[in-house]
Amino acid sequence: MFEAKLSATAKGYLLVLVPLVLALSSIAYLGFELREAERATNKIAEAQRVLMAMDELNNAVVMSLSAIMEADRRKVNYDDGMQIIIDGSKKFRESLKGFASDQVELQDCVKDSQELCERCEKLYKLMARTAADPRIARKDRAKYYRTDSYLLFIDLGPLQRRLLKLELEIRASGPIERQKETVKIISSILFLLLLNVGASVGLVKFFSRDFVERLGKVENNVARLATGDALIKPIEGNDEIAHFDNVVHEAADLLAEARRKEVAVLDHAADVIASFDKRYRFSAVGAASQKVWQYSQEELLGQQIFSIIEPSSEAQTREILDRRIDTQEPGEIENIVRCKDGSLKDTLWSVTWSPNTQTFYCVAHDITQKRALDKLKQRFVTVIGHDIHVPLSAILNSLDLLLSGARGKLEAKAADFVSQTKSHVDSLMELIQDLLDLEKAAPGTARAKTTCVSALAVCNRAIDLLDAFAAKSNIKIVRPETDAAILAEERRLVQVMTNLLSNAIKFSPDGSTITLSIKTIEKNETNQFDFVELSVADQGPGIPEEDHEKIFEKFYQSKTVTHKSIKSTGLGLSIVKELIEAYEGGKIGIESEENLGSRFWIRIKAFHEQTPAAKECETDETKKPDGGETL
Repeated sequence: MFEAKLSATAKGYLLVLVPLVLALSSIAYLGFELREAERATNKIAEAQRVLMAMDELNNAVVMSLSAIMEADRRKVNYDDGMQIIIDGSKKFRESLKGFASDQVELQDCVKDSQELCERCEKLYKLMARTAADPRIARKDRAKYYRTDSYLLFIDLGPLQRRLLKLELEIRASGPIERQKETVKIISSILFLLLLNVGASVGLVKFFSRDFVERLGKVENNVARLATGDALIKPIEGNDEIAHFDNVVHEAADLLAEARRKEVAVLDHAADVIASFDKRYRFSAVGAASQKVWQYSQEELLGQQIFSIIEPSSEAQTREILDRRIDTQEPGEIENIVRCKDGSLKDTLWSVTWSPNTQTFYCVAHDITQKRALDKLKQRFVTVIGHDIHVPLSAILNSLDLLLSGARGKLEAKAADFVSQTKSHVDSLMELIQDLLDLEKAAPGTARAKTTCVSALAVCNRAIDLLDAFAAKSNIKIVRPETDAAILAEERRLVQVMTNLLSNAIKFSPDGSTITLSIKTIEKNETNQFDFVELSVADQGPGIPEEDHEKIFEKFYQSKTVTHKSIKSTGLGLSIVKELIEAYEGGKIGIESEENLGSRFWIRIKAFHEQTPAAKECETDETKKPDGGETL
């Protein structure tokens, strides 16, 4: 169809330009009609002006003839009458300049008036020649021009009657002509207006009918796209609607391909991909459930997730799922799944709650082998801790005896060699101890029971342990001036602060200052502080910004160069990170610039008596010390 080949822009131009062209044509036509009406009015006015001039000319002729008769009677000169006709004729000729009329009667009257004027002039010329001729007596002059005078009078009467009649007709026709022109103009305006409106409405109906029909097809295709039904054939044409329909068909093809890939992923994924509703009933399950759990898709659809979870894991699973609904944030659940053959598998669920569809979307990953490897690793670390740590301790004792001279005095070279050997064994012992600590702090290990702990007491214990170490380098440690109650295990928290403080001492120049501080942050809705921040700030060389994230990785050491020979396994900060993040909401961070020192901070939840975690704390921890204040 013609309209299908036009773009929406072209259709818009047509809807605007066609009425515009009609409007301009209407204006031009009305201008022409107004000009014709003006010309008709001007013709009437011109005819009236000429009639008045002819009437004046006839009056001049009458007055001139009267002057001739009076001159004959009194036997006086004809100059007065001659001047009257000359003036009237001159004035009449001037009024005819530019005169043009299509009225035959008016043209005849003008012609007769001109002839009458010329005859009058000839009469005066005849009278003048007669008066100048000495052979003609005065009393005989009249007989030469009396006949012409009478004939002028005779011809003048009918001409005046014709002029009077014509004047009456013109005066009567003026209002009629103006009325006709007015009616004609008004009729033209109405006709052109109706033509313009009709053209606009016709164009709109012409294009809108096709537009609505084609848009309805696109709407139908979009609805089919949403429901997954087959689309109707593409719309023909080159306009925007046809392009949009082509996009819809392309989207349908892409979605179909995505669905095929989705089904392929669900059916061939190693992990079980599933979804279940708010009542924990499976709404979709991948084919991997048959391979991993021995349950087919049909067996699981409509069943609750708790039907395959061990009762020991059900309460924790339900609590975490309910928490996902409240927070609407992704999370992980670790539980035990009971397979169809009765075997148990450790499973890690990555769960996301969608409030729009009221559905949980999850991926279940089998971590049974990982848990077995973790147990094997724990046994290996235990072996290291016992079978290697003990012999190394014996070696250190023997080296200490040799250096002390208990087995005889050593030569200087031998003493240096033994001292270097002892240093290497110390480093090996430190590495083994760090590995043991890292294993204890690793995710998935049993968490210590949190109690109400004094942040100031933890800092003071760490300072007391390392005060002598700091004194060797003449480093001053500034103790915190405030205190706060936190939920933590005191022994682990002391280990964390000792590790941070030890690093600060190692990397601080001699004679510098290390500052420990405590502050409360992040108030909650009850106007209580949610977290307590403990920090250690030194005046060391600082850490480049690109190392801030890597500094907490295992065995990573910053490229910072100092004047000290620093020995480090690179595990201290990774141990601290594992210990802190083992607590709910626990965080660790760094603020540092090169040559401006570093500030390491940890954040742990504050203690509140009304919180469930606080109620589980040991009552001994929350009692007031003698003479002290409640923590």
